[in-house]
Amino acid sequence: MLAAAAAAVRSAHPDLAIRTAAVKGAVATALSDASQSARLLVVGSGATDHRALGGHAVRIAHRAHCPVVVWRQPVAKRTGKPLPVVVGVDESDGSTRAVAEAFDIATMLHAPLTVVHMWEIGAAVGLGYSQGYMDWQLLDLLQSQQRQRMDELVEPFARKYRNAHVSQVFQDVSPAKGLTDLSREAQLVVVGSHGRGSLADSILGSVSQNLIHHAECPVLVVR
Repeated sequence: MLAAAAAAVRSAHPDLAIRTAAVKGAVATALSDASQSARLLVVGSGATDHRALGGHAVRIAHRAHCPVVVWRQPVAKRTGKPLPVVVGVDESDGSTRAVAEAFDIATMLHAPLTVVHMWEIGAAVGLGYSQGYMDWQLLDLLQSQQRQRMDELVEPFARKYRNAHVSQVFQDVSPAKGLTDLSREAQLVVVGSHGRGSLADSILGSVSQNLIHHAECPVLVVR
């Protein structure tokens, strides 16, 4: 199996250095150990129906020490132009790392980059929103602050990658649903792991967890 996999890669990428290894031990543990000296770890979704994601892929994504791609075939149809790379951002420190990876990958793939910030207004401003009692001035202030944060996050990378084609999406929708919807027209979705501290570093955030199960294209979880 290893020889066949190496031959398939070598036929498509003859200049690429390839090394194979057969390792005895638990899958998640072995790949977690390997990730300590890796730039990127790529695993298959582990099932024909990706919504029944293989348990190994989930455990690997939780325990890896480097960014992890959970790969599945994108459902979007290619039209001759590169499909976009989508990156989700929020107020966490992990967003900066996710955006950095997304710009780098989009540049290598010559693909447009879509930077997305999604938040549910009702959850942010409270019950009054759903009942029609809203401090619209407060809502405008919150939205303005969110957009400013997004601009500040993207701006230094846009300066560095001057040829990058970047669009920004700002929507009132849950991040998990919004990013899943966008994944249907993307070649990759990038998100932060949202780990905090030594314990939380091994626990994926709810958005990352949801996308690993439900995205319609590969997902890159950045640590």
